[in-house]
Amino acid sequence: MTGKITARVFWTIWTIASLILVGTISNLEITSGLILKGIIYIVILGMTQLLTRNLYWIFGISTVLFVAFLTFKFYTDWRGEWKTQTIMFQNKHLSNRTIEFQLQDIGSLGYNRRKVDRLKIIPFVSWTRRLTEKEVENIDTLNWDRIDIDKNEQGLKGG
Repeated sequence: MTGKITARVFWTIWTIASLILVGTISNLEITSGLILKGIIYIVILGMTQLLTRNLYWIFGISTVLFVAFLTFKFYTDWRGEWKTQTIMFQNKHLSNRTIEFQLQDIGSLGYNRRKVDRLKIIPFVSWTRRLTEKEVENIDTLNWDRIDIDKNEQGLKGG
């Protein structure tokens, strides 16, 4: 019995670590923290359901694990999310593909800046590729429309 529980706890931790690793290493981006937390909670809930059939234990164990995960994530992730300030170009053939200027709030140190080619796969999930200044300057106008839409997701005031 203890071996089964250990295996299930291992698989729960492995699944959550895999989700975090995919979001960190690859160009796949989950743009809503709420969606990511929901996915992780569902994984934890499913794994705790395998441990016990008692409803109180399922929600108790899964809630404790989820709160522990959120606490760990809060204290280890000092980076903010990338937020779109301006949608610079939109692809003429794929309306869900754009080139965007984004900022990342890094606290008192200011903002990180980047320009990305973003393909929205489904709501809150995108595939991004970082662009250099030279790539943006030499954009193919046969495939891209310049639209310059200000989104200001960081909520900056002024000019």
